[in-house]
Amino acid sequence: MMRARVLALGLGLAASLGAREGSAAEPLGLSLRWSAPLDCPDQQTLLARVTELVGERGGAETHEPLDVLASVTARDGGFVAELRTTQRGAERTRVLEAASCTELTEASAVVIALALSPPEELAPPAPPPGPPPPARETVLPDEAPPPDTVGRRSSTRVGTGAGIVTDFGTLAPVAVGFALGLGGRYGRYLEHGLRVSIFPNRSSTVDGHPEQGVNIGLVAAALSVCVEPFSWQVALAGCGELELGMLHVEGFGTPARYNHDAPWVAPGLGVRGAYPERGPFRVAMTADALFPTEQTKFTITNLGVAHELPVVAGRLGLLAELIFL
Repeated sequence: MMRARVLALGLGLAASLGAREGSAAEPLGLSLRWSAPLDCPDQQTLLARVTELVGERGGAETHEPLDVLASVTARDGGFVAELRTTQRGAERTRVLEAASCTELTEASAVVIALALSPPEELAPPAPPPGPPPPARETVLPDEAPPPDTVGRRSSTRVGTGAGIVTDFGTLAPVAVGFALGLGGRYGRYLEHGLRVSIFPNRSSTVDGHPEQGVNIGLVAAALSVCVEPFSWQVALAGCGELELGMLHVEGFGTPARYNHDAPWVAPGLGVRGAYPERGPFRVAMTADALFPTEQTKFTITNLGVAHELPVVAGRLGLLAELIFL
């Protein structure tokens, strides 16, 4: 294992210079291209450390030529190096990780030195000032994904939820219903969901005629797409949605019984929060503003309007969620 080799060699490097990118040839038979952030050791520092490890015993003719393409990136509070080596026509890809770029450069020097000379030919290194944190190596096959996809949070998640939802304005000033949802995340930031809401009948009367009016119920399904840009303990997301459904309206207090169904089409915007961000069980809160495409009026003949759909309807939801993946 590379970790064991790095620890056995006891390597330490204290250089911290600006990044360089280019190619160089050394007496070791090494062709190196090194790209790293500005606060990492530069290419000359790396070459000097490789030369020190291999030693000046025999010159370039004693080593197999080696081509190295090395790229260092910062990620998740540490650093990752991808080393692509070509020697004797064979290509290998290694990924090293370490807490600091200095430690990562030292580990890269060990990999290159081991490729140039067998471990037993390396000159003993000087005692390090202190044991560095171990570097980790992952050998990738040619078809492996790029290293910047390693270590991220899960890109696939599917779950379901159920709870209470409160509507403001659609059926009455305030109406309470039930909601069932199914959703998932495919990708690092993008989520989608399907929510079915059921609101039992609520009464709305004509002004001045409390005994005459309509009972209104709603069954609707909403498709939403949300963007969750941050990964905290609480998952926060902004959403766009489209809700489709049917309003069922029945009149009361009149000789001729009023019975009518009206379509409900309402695009909207909303926010949602869920705690915890990870785990099989979560509690989610939603807040939405829906914009009905039709401001339908429900009128009692010869009396007046019993109810009219609002320009903007508000929704608040509280759901318990179960995450399958």
